Order: sequence, then structure tokens, then C-alpha cells
Amino acid sequence: MKKTLCSIALLSHCFVTMPAVASAACTAIDKVPFTVQKKGDYCLSRDVSLHDGVVGILVEADHVVIDLGGHRLQGNGGEGSYGIRSDKGVTVRNGTVSGFHVGVAGGAGSVVENLRVEQSTRTGILVNGAGSVVRNNIVTDACAAFEAYGIVAMGGKNRILDNKVTEMKGASGGRGFGIRVYAAGGNVIEGNHIGNASFVPNTFGIIVSGAGSRENALTANSITNVENGIVYDRGGSGTHRGNRTTGVPNRYIGGTDGGGNE
Repeated sequence: MKKTLCSIALLSHCFVTMPAVASAACTAIDKVPFTVQKKGDYCLSRDVSLHDGVVGILVEADHVVIDLGGHRLQGNGGEGSYGIRSDKGVTVRNGTVSGFHVGVAGGAGSVVENLRVEQSTRTGILVNGAGSVVRNNIVTDACAAFEAYGIVAMGGKNRILDNKVTEMKGASGGRGFGIRVYAAGGNVIEGNHIGNASFVPNTFGIIVSGAGSRENALTANSITNVENGIVYDRGGSGTHRGNRTTGVPNRYIGGTDGGGNE
């Protein structure tokens, strides 16, 4: 497997907006790789690192909750690796996922909340399917092999709320994206903070792409130090209202201006 050249930074503080305490009734996970084959609540009992295989926690069942309990799931940056992967509607919360090609991937109806996802070599959080909620996460410090994506949503009617997405920088001419909605209509993208400590070219705050990406609502997001703020392309559409940009040369491209944008 190809390994990233990025160093693995230690977590300097714990990011949770709810107490990072796993349920006493959960099934403990104390090593990875681990496969969830039955519905129920699962939790990390300690910090774990993936040394073998490409998926840290593989979820094959419906109605599964993965609570990291404030612990850390660490990868080695291997190409094609996933921290947590599910094609089902999975709930993942409360901890850190670091150093994977894709940090967390869930199917329709997933909930991803109160995580710190860092040093992904491709995508921090991916939800593929309708009706997911991605909220109150920090996605930061991409270690991209080419293009970097913070949060990606496909499938429609997803809610991407109150996340902080920073330092999404591509490598070798690749682009960096804070939030990308693709072939997914009726999404609500609200209250997110996206940007970089200093200006980075070839970067996007929020991009809504594809003919199926219609009737999206982009509200009260703040975007800082990227080249392109909110962009609708390849037939994507929506209304942006009450967003704020700072240090963004191309603030709004396409879509409908609902007013109150800066």
C-alpha cells in the first residue's frame, strides 16, 4: 500500500460537543481491523491503530452505532484505506479518526457527529445515499496524494451542519474542497466554517455539482482564504443566503442569491 509522507500529529485537545463517554451497554472494540456483523451499539475501549488490512472498522449490518468514546482510530495513510466504512446507515460519533485515505464512509441515513477527522489522504467524511446528517465535526489537515475533500455528500436530502473544515489542500496541482455535494438535491448546508489559515489557490469552499444537485440551501456558512467560495457547476443549483466570505477572490459562482451574503 502507498503510504502518505505526512507525519501523524498527536491530538492536542479533545473535540466533542457532547460528553465522550461510551455506553456501558456497548460491545467493546479493543483492536482493529474489526468487522461489525450484527446490529447494536459498539465502542472503542482504547486508542487503536490499523497496521494490517485497509479498513479499520467495517460495518456490514444495519442499525449500528459506533461510539469512539473520545478515543483515537489511527491509520497509516495507505491508499484505499478507510477508518470506518459502511454501505448502510451507520451512526459514528465522539472521537478522532486520523491518517486514512477516507476517514469515515456511510450509506443512506447515516449520522456522523462530534468527530475530529484529520490527515486524510483523500476524503475526511463521505456519505453516499439520501437522508444523512453530518454535524459538529472538525475535518482538518489533509495529507492529499492529489485532491483533498473535507466532506462529500451524494444521494440527496442530506444535512451538513455546523462543521469546521480547514486546511483542505491538494497536492501536485490537485484541488482542495471543503464541502462537495455531488448528484444530490435538496441538501441543507448550514453553519459550517471552511477555510485555511492563509490563502491557498485552487481551492473551493463549497461546491454543488451535477445535474441532479438541485434545490440545495446554503445558509450562514463562513468561508476563508480559498480561491472559490460557493460554486455551482455541471448543472448544480441552489440558493445561498447569509453566507460570509473573507479573503476569497471568487465569492459566488452560479446559483441563486437569496440575500445577506458578504
